Amino acid sequence: MRPTHSPAAGPTVARLLTAAASLLTLTAALAGLPLLLAWATPLVWAAGHDDLTHLLTRQDTGAVFLLLLLALGWMGWAQFAFCTVRELIAQLRGRPGTPRAVWAPHNVLRPS
Repeated sequence: MRPTHSPAAGPTVARLLTAAASLLTLTAALAGLPLLLAWATPLVWAAGHDDLTHLLTRQDTGAVFLLLLLALGWMGWAQFAFCTVRELIAQLRGRPGTPRAVWAPHNVLRPS
């Protein structure tokens, strides 16, 4: 009979490398995406009341679409960061995270 190894038997080099790569990727996503969005937002739209009216009254250059795309990017990153922090807290407490949508109405999630 062959001995079976449990997945949590001990840290192997491959598991440690995978964990380090995952942590690096998560850190890059949580810190790098807002830096990229903060860099791109002023390129599309300089904040100010006159800029907003000028954005809607000038010839269409695609800036409105890019501004909406940036707004969606910020909202997506905010939800990603919220869910990541929530999952991290659940993991530190030793409980499984509860899957549910952040901004969805609660009655949408219940089966009929």
